Amino acid sequence: MSSTISLRLAFFGFAVLIAMRDVAAEVLRESPESMALLICAVIATLAGAATAVSGSASSLLGKLRRPPVRYRVVALSAMTAVIYWVTFEMIGRLGAGDFALIDYGLAPILTAGIGFLFFAGEQPGMRVALAMLLYLVGLWLMMGHQPHSNLLLLAVAILSPLCTAVSDALTKWLLTNGRLERSELLFVRFAPACLVLAVVASRAPGGPHINNWGWSLLVAAFMGFLPLWLLCTGLGRAALNRYAVWECLIPALAFLATLPFHPEHQTVIAATGAGLIIGAVIINESGVAPTMAGRMKTPPQVVGG
Repeated sequence: MSSTISLRLAFFGFAVLIAMRDVAAEVLRESPESMALLICAVIATLAGAATAVSGSASSLLGKLRRPPVRYRVVALSAMTAVIYWVTFEMIGRLGAGDFALIDYGLAPILTAGIGFLFFAGEQPGMRVALAMLLYLVGLWLMMGHQPHSNLLLLAVAILSPLCTAVSDALTKWLLTNGRLERSELLFVRFAPACLVLAVVASRAPGGPHINNWGWSLLVAAFMGFLPLWLLCTGLGRAALNRYAVWECLIPALAFLATLPFHPEHQTVIAATGAGLIIGAVIINESGVAPTMAGRMKTPPQVVGG
């Protein structure tokens, strides 16, 4: 029972903190490229420090010598750079609430699908299917207020959920099959991504710069590093389809949190949609199956290979 409660707290904390990170990014209005770089740098620094303190640096090098692990780490880090650049760029253009409907709007469906295709024992049960159905209805109601006419912008925004879903699967594989510890995984995921984002930020107008260092560092530590730590805690123990349902909370929470800034979103229909999504998570968790590690159905080269 305590294991189930801790798992729920990990996924709930992840969803809340990621939603608040995006809302904070809209409020702070920092340079998107610089904010993405700062958050990735803070995550890499804290994870690297945790790895060094635990004395597992040499063990990490040994794990990276295995080609299946190394290839997935490279793919995961590359996708991380894309996710964080697109996320903060699109928040600046669309706002946190609207972007969350696209980003974490599509990600749960994709994540559950990848879990079903590539991880043994991840066939969705009736509760997951019902939760996803309610989620899609709720998402449709929330998205009804604003059609996105800019197809190019929408296509760029969709890059993030696609990469997010594959990254979730890679993260799970590296934690369970690759045997990486949480700090090790976060370090090898975000340290190389920082190099890519540093190049992107250097080419942005004005170069890398942060106006409000105090608040930005707090956001990076408590809404950047902490939710990723909680994510690794949960994904190491739970099926991807269970995590995907918790992921559904993110667009609802971000949408609700940004209502004071966007009065055009304050409609009964949108509120009903957010309520349906929250209800979907409650329905799934009211009788969820025991946690599982999850094994690949296919050879290691398939996911992210």
